[in-house]
Amino acid sequence: MDRPDARAARASAKKKATPGGGLEILAEWTSRVFLTRVVADQQLPFELKSPNAATKAAMREARNLGNARFATAKALIDDLEEGAKR
Repeated sequence: MDRPDARAARASAKKKATPGGGLEILAEWTSRVFLTRVVADQQLPFELKSPNAATKAAMREARNLGNARFATAKALIDDLEEGAKR
């Protein structure tokens, strides 16, 4: 196993060599921490919430729109305003 100071030295050298200034290391480290926690806990480290009624209605409406196309921006705005009145 590497000593912590050896790992820090390699990370510092890698950080200096990268044009992003070490953001690659940060992304790699955060991904590793996240996945380690998922494996250890056998669950995501945050609660998944079910959408509320208003969100579900908006999702249904979006699905029903399908591939709506409008000839002009005015036609789109008129349709949005008409939908808001409902």
